[in-house]
Amino acid sequence: MIATWVNVLGIVVGSLIGLLLKKYISLTLQDTLLSITSLVVLVIGISGVIESNHLIYVIVALTLGSLMGEALQVEQRLEKGLYKIEQQFSTNRQEGWFVKGFISATLLFGIGAMAVVGSFEAGLSQNYEILYTKATLDFIASILLAATYGVGVLFSSVSILIYQGSLTLLATSLSTILTPMSIALIGATGSILIIALAFNMLKLTKFRVSNMLLSLLVAMVFGMFL
Repeated sequence: MIATWVNVLGIVVGSLIGLLLKKYISLTLQDTLLSITSLVVLVIGISGVIESNHLIYVIVALTLGSLMGEALQVEQRLEKGLYKIEQQFSTNRQEGWFVKGFISATLLFGIGAMAVVGSFEAGLSQNYEILYTKATLDFIASILLAATYGVGVLFSSVSILIYQGSLTLLATSLSTILTPMSIALIGATGSILIIALAFNMLKLTKFRVSNMLLSLLVAMVFGMFL
């Protein structure tokens, strides 16, 4: 768990720095920072997909998971709950940005090979190298995201603590179930979701990425039987 706490601390400190810098950064510069962050996110997603040799299973997992997410209206329900929290922090100019910041940061920090593989390496072999590297990347990204989106990025640290902490604690008990193939498929599927998130951040698309999250569960199940 120590590596997860370091990761969370990095997000908190980075977010606080970003919030302080936000006061001195123009809207034009914020847009520039968002564009830079979006491009970095896109590169991270693409690199994860390139490393995968099982794209056919990933495509099926994305299709089935997205259908399940749409049926359950995951994103709509999530946004409804987050907007209630947002009312406590938003101003007129910032309306809607709490939700965008929270969702974007949570997806960026929580989805992908580094979060999954790093958590299981920490839980199974006490190898924290991957999560420490991820903590550094998240620290930098949280500064840029918080400077653009605001306090929602800071709150994403809670979801990352729960997510990565749970993965680490479950790693030992699930070690006989979660095969290397499961982890590989989850990472590749998560990388595609990261690409979708990057396109949304660049305002090129409006993917309902939260509705696609169940694809990770489908990918895990596939990996267990392959």
